[in-house]
Amino acid sequence: MKKFFIIVIAAIIIIRVNATVQFSEEIRYKDKEYVLLNLPLSDLPEYIPLSVKFPNSNCSALGRDYIGYWKIVNDSLYLDSIKALLHREKRTSYSGSFRDLLSVVDIDDIMNKYRTPRGYFASWVNGEYYIADPEGGDYRNNAIEIYKEEIALTISNGKVVAKKPYHNKLFSGYLDSDSLYGKLSTFPIEKIPFVKPGRLVFSVALYDFDSIGKPHDARVWLFRHSKRQEFTPAQTDSIKALISEFFLTNEILPVFYERGKYIGYSYNALLITIEEE
Repeated sequence: MKKFFIIVIAAIIIIRVNATVQFSEEIRYKDKEYVLLNLPLSDLPEYIPLSVKFPNSNCSALGRDYIGYWKIVNDSLYLDSIKALLHREKRTSYSGSFRDLLSVVDIDDIMNKYRTPRGYFASWVNGEYYIADPEGGDYRNNAIEIYKEEIALTISNGKVVAKKPYHNKLFSGYLDSDSLYGKLSTFPIEKIPFVKPGRLVFSVALYDFDSIGKPHDARVWLFRHSKRQEFTPAQTDSIKALISEFFLTNEILPVFYERGKYIGYSYNALLITIEEE
């Protein structure tokens, strides 16, 4: 007799692409500290020489090599300071917080034309920028990080001209590993009796959401058997179709309603078969 288990081993975002959760910019708004979920410096005309000024921090959670500290005063956006990793030799022996290694960078030679008594006025910033209360709760699962409450600030030439709240939510699917395991354990493995004892390894992604957040398609890729079992094209198609149908009909993959849109995630999973007497 065979007994079957399914284990989730990784989660990867497929629509909002981030390899890791990055350290956010920080901003003070209405006498409260928020995280800024955008990178205003990326649109700075002087951004190229600015990035050259920072050393490579070699930190996967800070790929841009710096953290900007911002504030909004009288509906105007200012940059207070920038911190970067200036002493790379400390990285090998230091076991504390990465943020504790950051030092304030002197950027006045680059930002001088933006300098005011209140800070560097971000006159180059245009578009919609999102801030969130770091204590307000979020959804986390590996590389996934979505804040439940956000404020969208529409900024024109550095001035806040409109504000709009967003209430993000987990629309369907599972983030809790125990609940997810319970659902995955109901996979109808008996419908593919020709597999050898061992592991079926697959990845699944959601595509094409409708207006109410239901996915129309689930793609299965990177499909293989750890025992190097060769499947015929028909067998391969039947397994992929079964996996796709299971994930779609059981609403397993997390779907979020974020900033007025539905977004989905993919999972790498192991379908493990164990031979029993």
